[in-house]
Amino acid sequence: MKNLNKSDLINIEAFKGLLNMLANDIKQAKGDKQPPEVKAQLVFKLSIQRSQLMNNAASNYPQINWIDFATGPDNTHDKDIIIELKAKTLNRLGLN
Repeated sequence: MKNLNKSDLINIEAFKGLLNMLANDIKQAKGDKQPPEVKAQLVFKLSIQRSQLMNNAASNYPQINWIDFATGPDNTHDKDIIIELKAKTLNRLGLN
């Protein structure tokens, strides 16, 4: 593993920022009120760009797990807690 200098750290942050922007663009494209075929084309195009960016980042900095940055934080645990709290609230109120 090579030591990272200041320009490497700047490049890593730039890769992270670009991955975040592409993730946001994909989310926005999925939520648009366009016809499904237009949405699918846009999401596919953005996904290809994200894949190419991840390959470029991984080739330059293989010591970083770029998939974690591309997919975002794992928040399945938070969703489980929310579902459990909702179920408990509905049970207490007798609405289930």
